Amino acid sequence: MSWHYKSPMTFPASVLVAIRQASVFPNEPYMLGGFTQIEKAKRLAEKIRHLRWCVKQDATVTPDLNLIFNKFDLRTSITEDHLGFILWITARPTKVSDFIELNPELADEVLAVIE
Repeated sequence: MSWHYKSPMTFPASVLVAIRQASVFPNEPYMLGGFTQIEKAKRLAEKIRHLRWCVKQDATVTPDLNLIFNKFDLRTSITEDHLGFILWITARPTKVSDFIELNPELADEVLAVIE
């Protein structure tokens, strides 16, 4: 399936809120929703990947989300319980974000060379 760009602000508000919440509490799973069918959970997880792709296409539209996607590796997981399926999102700090926080001057120089 190929993606087409759409404004990140047109994605479901629950997804945008979940991404921001997950980044506030790194390494802790945040429940995105419960589903009776696993296909619906997988579809919402795919929307998160599409959102990330859209944010990377034009970072100026939502700079706060771009910062979150740069600082954290967002992962989704689906667990099964007795009522159905639960979609979780977890924000894990990236190595680059740790490097930037520990040594901002050197990070600026290195990132300027990479870009």
